[in-house]
Amino acid sequence: MDIKLTWPLLRKVAGLERCAGHADYVIRHTGAADLDKLRQKNRMRCVVADYRIDGGTHSYKQIQAWIQTTDASQMEGLFQQQAAGYYNVLAELYAHYQSMAVTENNIRTMHRYLMHYCARDETLSDKITAPDKMAVLLNQEKAMLQSEEIPPLLIAANFVYVFLTVHPFTEGNEKMSRLLTTLLLLKYGYPFIQYVSLEHEIEKRKAEYSEILNRCKAGSHAENNEQWLIFFLDSLQLACSQLPKALPSATLTDPGISLIPREQQILDYIKGTGVVQVSNIAASLDINIHTLKKDLSNLVSSGYLNRKGKGKGTYYFIK
Repeated sequence: MDIKLTWPLLRKVAGLERCAGHADYVIRHTGAADLDKLRQKNRMRCVVADYRIDGGTHSYKQIQAWIQTTDASQMEGLFQQQAAGYYNVLAELYAHYQSMAVTENNIRTMHRYLMHYCARDETLSDKITAPDKMAVLLNQEKAMLQSEEIPPLLIAANFVYVFLTVHPFTEGNEKMSRLLTTLLLLKYGYPFIQYVSLEHEIEKRKAEYSEILNRCKAGSHAENNEQWLIFFLDSLQLACSQLPKALPSATLTDPGISLIPREQQILDYIKGTGVVQVSNIAASLDINIHTLKKDLSNLVSSGYLNRKGKGKGTYYFIK
């Protein structure tokens, strides 16, 4: 499915990229031990929220208790068994995402781990029911990344949406979509997802989320694509914004580096526009393209701007 790059979408992406940049700063200035504690705490928070998205009503402590057992007979039904599996898959993703390619085999392995505590039967099989459609989705994700024309955040959102319309497994597709979101974000360079719970934000907007999912299942994805993309970006930004609050000792500082008038002019233009490419700035400000690229590089290295993409797909926005 193609992604139409509208200005509203790109502004959403820019806002989330700024938030992710702040989160990266917090992560870099936090000790490893504190980050590990927060990662472990967040893993349980993700599982609890995921369980409640599916309608579960148990308390945090109750969920924690059955996850700490490896005896499936002590778990009351499929949802509890899947919650324990979800907890374990998250641990695998956090530890090994760098070596986990987004392939059919790895997706099936994730599903098998998710269903590890469930009784084996045909409805819980890791067999993909629509292999041709899954192959198209995987090839599309690879092609979009290689083109460097679509922001990775939108590639991730699109992947999850199409995955849900394909509905490749007989059970566990929604949980798999949320786990795949974590994998994709980690692989695309957004480490903050280990420390905040997107599931929690989805739980708070469960009715809206369910409505969009029902459209996915109905296969009416083309006309609802942008609505999903905006929902995804908004929810992810809300989750990302929680990281500084979870680690209040980390503070963000102004780069404090003086700018020459031309650099300030470029910065003011981007502030007013939101998301821009080199050609936009050059045409609007009448600056030599080579000089402009040097100024943009300086603004990025000084911490004033973020840069994403490569080649013709490169775009800039305020950090």
